[in-house]
Amino acid sequence: ALPICGTGSLAVELLLRAGVGEILIFDFDYAEPSNLNRVLHLRVTEAEQHTLKADRLASVCRESGLPTRVISVPGGDIRNEEVARELRACDMLLGCVDRDWPRLILSEISVQYLLPYLDLGTEITAENDLVRSLDARVSLVTPGYPCLTCAGIVSEERIRLEGLAPDEQDRV
Repeated sequence: ALPICGTGSLAVELLLRAGVGEILIFDFDYAEPSNLNRVLHLRVTEAEQHTLKADRLASVCRESGLPTRVISVPGGDIRNEEVARELRACDMLLGCVDRDWPRLILSEISVQYLLPYLDLGTEITAENDLVRSLDARVSLVTPGYPCLTCAGIVSEERIRLEGLAPDEQDRV
């Protein structure tokens, strides 16, 4: 199970091509023009129509003709109890999110249900059309390994800030 972003869309593509039996994808975000340079298979028409990124990727995977079963979870917000409940049936979780709150939920589901969880993070910094840095992190949560909070990857302060309403976030 994984959310869709630039890294998530690449991961889905690799899993699809590797012949994984089933992929459960979720993301509540809609395609926007700013996504076109990093999310595989998004086109201008999806950005203009605000298509759900997960639905677009699931559709492309099905069109590939490969035998992998691809399911897009309706709603796609990991903070939604019903979405989180879907993850219990997975063999593994793969998180490619850019916020701490969903990262924390994925980590807690992993620990509670003894599901291995790979959390991927990437960041590319550009300045004046030049790449200045390219950073990546892969963290494993599984029995015998620390959760993401214990490992210092998830911050309680960032979670608090993410929980604020947009107008409150602007004041912080």
